Amino acid sequence: MKGHYRKFYFRRIIKKGQPKEDPDSVVDLFVKIKDEENYFDITSAKPNMKEFVALKLKLLRWTALRLSQDKNVKVFTRLAIPYNPYHPEPYERWTLKGLYDLENGEILVGEEFWNFVGSDNIYEELLDIFQKVGEELRDEIDEKFAEFRNR
Repeated sequence: MKGHYRKFYFRRIIKKGQPKEDPDSVVDLFVKIKDEENYFDITSAKPNMKEFVALKLKLLRWTALRLSQDKNVKVFTRLAIPYNPYHPEPYERWTLKGLYDLENGEILVGEEFWNFVGSDNIYEELLDIFQKVGEELRDEIDEKFAEFRNR
């Protein structure tokens, strides 16, 4: 069921619930843009098939939990993968095509994610900052890595 159909279906069948703590209700990141609520689960760059399914179920649960409090809220649940290990090639680990609504940003990878949460083109600025900090702290970073190698 694609994103907008799923939300329509949830809005139709969900019943008003009492707010209770749910063991799977903690999100990694919440971003509100105007009247849209975005709930993110941030995951590793290479989830396996079982993890993709479990993450999808969590996103569906978050949608249902939020809609049980307000059927009219604009809620988007998303999976975020902070970096693309295949860069500059596109992220193509879609072993579960059809499970996620990729066209509507249910999964945001690397640059897409950072530009979404930071707006504009923040990704390039972040890369520049990491480069500068890495150069300035190079000796200190090398010392820390040497400590780990000597253990």
